Amino acid sequence: MKKAFSKIAAILMAVEKFGINQQVYSQFCPMANGNKGGSWLSLEDKVLNPYCGVAMLTCGEVTKTIK
Repeated sequence: MKKAFSKIAAILMAVEKFGINQQVYSQFCPMANGNKGGSWLSLEDKVLNPYCGVAMLTCGEVTKTIK
């Protein structure tokens, strides 16, 4: 599982550094991954947490808008 999360982190860093051809939102949930936190990219500013399932679907926040 750690390999998958390290790939997500690498993608996030690349998008933040080099940009992307559309607006995306970097989002973060502090409770993901056993309270270690987890980030993801979304095309919407509405938080739909992919880590915590239906019980905590809106847990998290937009931490950055990337254009």
